[in-house]
Amino acid sequence: MAFRLNSSEAVDAGFQRIVLEQIDSAIAHLNGPIEQRQSAVHETRKSFKRIRALLRLLRPALGSVFDQENARIRDLSALLSPYRDADAMLETLEALHQALPDLIDQPMYDAAHASLLRSRERVLVDAAGYPHAACQVVEGLEAARAGVQDWPLPGNLDQVQKLLGRTYKRARKAARQAKTSGEVEDFHTWRKRVKDLLYQSQILRDTELALAKRFRKSIDRLAELLGDHHDLTVFEELLANPAVFVDQQHAGEVRALVTRRRRQLEQESVETGDALFSQPAKQFFANQP
Repeated sequence: MAFRLNSSEAVDAGFQRIVLEQIDSAIAHLNGPIEQRQSAVHETRKSFKRIRALLRLLRPALGSVFDQENARIRDLSALLSPYRDADAMLETLEALHQALPDLIDQPMYDAAHASLLRSRERVLVDAAGYPHAACQVVEGLEAARAGVQDWPLPGNLDQVQKLLGRTYKRARKAARQAKTSGEVEDFHTWRKRVKDLLYQSQILRDTELALAKRFRKSIDRLAELLGDHHDLTVFEELLANPAVFVDQQHAGEVRALVTRRRRQLEQESVETGDALFSQPAKQFFANQP
């Protein structure tokens, strides 16, 4: 089923189903052939992000269960990080070169791409590492699965609306902090809070708490802007690595262009956030066509 509550099911049963489906999806991917490692890691980490977004939504209701399960999923995700990071650097370079082909010249791109390929291969050469990590993650997920039925879940949408309002307020607070400080780390934190709001609104899309279309579009757009901002931040760090970009003088020139674009994204994000977070939570979550 989709990553959302069904209007015909009990609220607590729906949340339980969603968590179990995400856990089962991750287990199925990790139990697949090693040749599909890249897809398995990507899909598993996506399930982890969804589960943690749901956990943050339900935190006040979950009590100590939140601390236990959030830490569990965080630690399991960390076991897969080396494999995801090796792919992410390559994906960032390839995506930016495709979107902005004139940003760096072809010889520089080819050399950087080859360097990152070698780095990824070094991670994969330690092939025994991935099966062992995948096995550990599956065991951890199976342990988590066994306890889901005992989670103290909210039983009605009135309770859930209050919890979603808490997410909205956290995202609005993060927006103000990022706007005030202009610090990259604060934009990164804001991105995480917006992703929480995005995932949680997806869960409630088929219920009476569904957000108006214009709000959903604004959340999607803001998540996209902040995601692009994050990618450029990663790329800036990559440009400073002489093992990847040997010609550091050229890399410095490219970095100046990347920084300029990142700051443009910051401005676009702030403008989108100002419009999105301009009203109180009660008005934001009022049932609208």
